[in-house]
Amino acid sequence: MSALLTLLSVVCFLFGAFASARPTVRSEGDSESDTVYYTFELTNGPAAPAGVSRSAILINGQTPGPTLEMNEGQTLSVNVINNLNDDATLHFHGLYHGGAPWYDGVPGVTQYPIPPGTNFTYVVTPTDQYGQYWYHSHYKSQIANGLRGALLIHPSPSRKRPFKSISKKNSTIEQLMAAEAKPSILTLTDWSNQDAEDLTKLYLRSGANPLCVDSYVINGKGQQFCPDLGYLQSVAFPYILPVSDKGCVYPNSTILASAIVGVNYTIVDPFYPGLEEVFPMEVIQVDPQAGYASINVVFAGSLYEKKVHQAFIKLDNPGDWTIRLSNPDFSAQVKSGYAVLSYVENGLASDKEWTTIPDTPSSTQSLDYGGNLINNATMVNELSLVPYPSTPPPSYSDHTLFMYIGQPDPRVWVLDGIAYLPWRSFDTPSIFDPQIALNAGVAASVDNGTVVDIIFVMPPGNPVHIGIGDGAFNWSSVAEAAEAQPAAFNLANPPLRDTYRTPTALEAPAWLAVRYEVVSPGPVFVHCHIDNHLQAGMAFVIMQGMDVGFPTPPQQIADTYHSIVSANPEPTLKDGYVYATA
Repeated sequence: MSALLTLLSVVCFLFGAFASARPTVRSEGDSESDTVYYTFELTNGPAAPAGVSRSAILINGQTPGPTLEMNEGQTLSVNVINNLNDDATLHFHGLYHGGAPWYDGVPGVTQYPIPPGTNFTYVVTPTDQYGQYWYHSHYKSQIANGLRGALLIHPSPSRKRPFKSISKKNSTIEQLMAAEAKPSILTLTDWSNQDAEDLTKLYLRSGANPLCVDSYVINGKGQQFCPDLGYLQSVAFPYILPVSDKGCVYPNSTILASAIVGVNYTIVDPFYPGLEEVFPMEVIQVDPQAGYASINVVFAGSLYEKKVHQAFIKLDNPGDWTIRLSNPDFSAQVKSGYAVLSYVENGLASDKEWTTIPDTPSSTQSLDYGGNLINNATMVNELSLVPYPSTPPPSYSDHTLFMYIGQPDPRVWVLDGIAYLPWRSFDTPSIFDPQIALNAGVAASVDNGTVVDIIFVMPPGNPVHIGIGDGAFNWSSVAEAAEAQPAAFNLANPPLRDTYRTPTALEAPAWLAVRYEVVSPGPVFVHCHIDNHLQAGMAFVIMQGMDVGFPTPPQQIADTYHSIVSANPEPTLKDGYVYATA
């Protein structure tokens, strides 16, 4: 039995591509209190990020949507005009909303969804937060249909930086500061040529989890590759074999928790189509005279955990370099995507397009098509990515919540025994009436000012918001576990994230532990970020601070919600959906 646990400290249990869009900025005093205004028009339209056109959700005519950009201390105002043929929401992934949880964008929890033909303005003032974030819809499978984009909060000049750990030279520190101020953002997504709503409906009817995609897309650009089956088998992880000619695990594979025993599947179009399309890749151009480049990587897909990483690259090796996107961990598909990092002469931009990956200038490849590390490459240990400055978690907890993730039916996933099905999006939001979710058994209540431990026990590989661990958890609390195995716990400076994935566990349960302090009354949404698992019920609500009462929404918010209900008295979410009962 493995006994590894990373205890993560979070301030608030809130879960939370690249294109140009200039906001309107209106000064309301000094620069620290400016408000940045954006308008997002949501429409249905064609998109072909990897060459095959299909209907998608566009934000101001594009997907991913425009990058939202602001300075630390500013307020962000986003007016969402819903011209879709369905409801919508907008969630700011990883941002705290302090005393205004009604702007968190979770239907049925913090708001009613925005009906077609109406608009709603989100007003977000991040508290003590800065860096790279992103936004996405939290309604149905809209995230997989394109309703997502990047959000960048430039840190205050007074923020401490770790750059002196890299160099003591003032000139180098200045280069790092300049690179940080103008990062290149890579928004990574998985993309299917089939409409995500259709795939979700198919999953909820059949139990066959559609984990096979057509391309990995970087900043809205992708390609479809069709290597021969022999090559796919040679680079696949042994435990996922055999794979289809598209590199996909078969739906009845025993490594998939949703496999239905005794049922044989036939792979047919359009579920697993294979078509090679070659189109221009995303190119990140860098100027070697700048000294360093900053690359912000946003994982904004629908099948894998949603992470954000920032890396600085020393620009001392000119050439054209391949950026490889694959999954060097448990994956249900052998797949890669590509972009190019290109040095430009004298800092002059180039209009060269890349449709094939460049020859590496002076180094060997580190990642193959299947995600295997090669040529002595080393994977970053994410447990070593600790916050700066150091942010130790509380040394104690007041509550322990156990959540046993399960799949009582191939079409149903549960947290703590009961499925949180999407029709709850039309319940009266928990911010107005928390008893609905509490009475249904899909929520728990914790007092304001307390410290909470959450222990998740689950089958293999589900990216739940925050935490990590493997093996069985045989204790009644973190304190008891720490007493039994003190070396297994990091209470000094553990990773601080809004999303984490459990280690791969093919034959035994996995578990993770989360510790956080309740500092902001209101409902928060805990969920899996494999979109189909979320749609099948893997979610839970934590009602924080009911002892002191939730903040009262402004009258304008209440009036807006009442008008939404009046305009949309007959929810249509169940249309075309078949839900199994757990």
